[in-house]
Amino acid sequence: MSASTSKGVTIDMVKTSATGTALTVTAVSKAKPAEITAANTLQDGDIVVFPAASTGFNSIDGHRFIVANATSSTFELLGSDTASSTATFAAGTQPPLAYVSADLTCMCWSSLG
Repeated sequence: MSASTSKGVTIDMVKTSATGTALTVTAVSKAKPAEITAANTLQDGDIVVFPAASTGFNSIDGHRFIVANATSSTFELLGSDTASSTATFAAGTQPPLAYVSADLTCMCWSSLG
């Protein structure tokens, strides 16, 4: 799945029956985009939802991101920027939730206008 293409827009919606898989985040890089360290099986295009106060980074907590450059231990958050943050990573009481492609409904438009 992709966030967008040069020909149009892709919108991914989480199915109402999806519960998400809790991630145990162990580190957040100060970079653009932010890199998250967590044992995972995520793939590029999956979505991660961060509850408020889940990492200690205001630019991440309370937001959702599309996963990019996923490996078994790290992934990047498309559109995130923690490069100039003064925050320090602190695991919160609510873990981020990962939604994989099977949890999503894709609405795609090849062109708008």
